[in-house]
Amino acid sequence: MQDVHEEKRIVPEKLTTTIEVDKELFLKFKALCVLKEAKMSGVIEEMIKGWVSNASTSISIENNRAE
Repeated sequence: MQDVHEEKRIVPEKLTTTIEVDKELFLKFKALCVLKEAKMSGVIEEMIKGWVSNASTSISIENNRAE
């Protein structure tokens, strides 16, 4: 029986995108993901989060949006 006080998990909206990457680099990345039993999309999302976090320390995204 499910607890009536249990919080509902909010799942972020996802989108699909296409990027161009050097073929050899992609094949190495894919092979490493297989060896580590990691999903490529999950690894890429974590890399993007890290990059955004580092980049946003010197740039205010909120202040640079067009009105």
